[in-house]
Amino acid sequence: MYKNTDKNEEDIDFVITWVDPEDPEWIAEKALYTDTNANNTDNVRYRNWDTLRYWFRGVEQYAPWVHKIFFVTYGHLPQWLNTRNPKLNIIKHSDYIPGAYLPTFNSHVIENHMHLIPGLSDRFVYFNDDMFIVRKTHPTDFFKQGKPCDSFVLNALTGDWGGITDIQYHNVAVINKHFNKKDVMQKHWKKIFHIYNRSDNLRSIALLPWKHFTGFLDLHVAQSLLKTSLQTVWNKEPELMELSSKNRFRDNTGVNHWVFRYWQLVTGQFIPRDIRFSKFYDLRDDNREMIRDIDSDHHIKLICINDNDKVRNIKNAYLQQIGMFCRLFPQKSSFESD
Repeated sequence: MYKNTDKNEEDIDFVITWVDPEDPEWIAEKALYTDTNANNTDNVRYRNWDTLRYWFRGVEQYAPWVHKIFFVTYGHLPQWLNTRNPKLNIIKHSDYIPGAYLPTFNSHVIENHMHLIPGLSDRFVYFNDDMFIVRKTHPTDFFKQGKPCDSFVLNALTGDWGGITDIQYHNVAVINKHFNKKDVMQKHWKKIFHIYNRSDNLRSIALLPWKHFTGFLDLHVAQSLLKTSLQTVWNKEPELMELSSKNRFRDNTGVNHWVFRYWQLVTGQFIPRDIRFSKFYDLRDDNREMIRDIDSDHHIKLICINDNDKVRNIKNAYLQQIGMFCRLFPQKSSFESD
């Protein structure tokens, strides 16, 4: 159980998780457990595109208002990182994840315990290391009136069962267990069918006849979260959260951190935000279309560039990303050593 000791309720922190797939110690420890659960240990999940420094440059240039940055790792750090930066807090897994679940190579375990990070503000934004700020932001882009900014859009679970769809199903099952869809829709309809959702409101309208929630549109970008939301779900579903924490590697059981976002949505603990605020991209061999999109669409302030096993031309994909980020952020940030 955490205690909210925030002196300034307006403080908004960023949390970013990162792994160095070339760290010999991490590789050796991972190898000790790999045979016990071979699911989701592929290299794509840990592949390093050397873009982390541009995440920090984006934050410094376009979100200088951030209170603290909590950099969460196994224990390794990039050689270029300026650990003396006063806004930077280095957090090891062992600093906040209960010892019974360590070591872990499971991102769900790392994410589902974020409310236990020492010193973290109640209001925080969670980033993967493939999510970047690319235009000027304000605190009100992430939180308003003490509530997270988000988009509530209904969706139907599709895709290949046995992958992320299984996790989404478990997340939605938690929501259906604790909430009545009809009651939620009636109580929060102004937020759900908000003009900011634009044409995606048609998704929600089409799924109204179903008695239970069939899913939520996952924007797969940085998420505004309340520590109280995480603690509430842990209190309501301790056995499920325990199950989700036991596996060393990601598998298809339990829930991930999206369940906390869903909880915020159905309880109305959010403020509608223009759905164009962020955009998700799958990395490809040729990413010129994505680059043109980022340059031309000035509504986009946050992007996610998702790695995947369909990338074959690694060199071209790397050079295109680095070239784009060098152009967007040519200057070093104060988070980089001299």
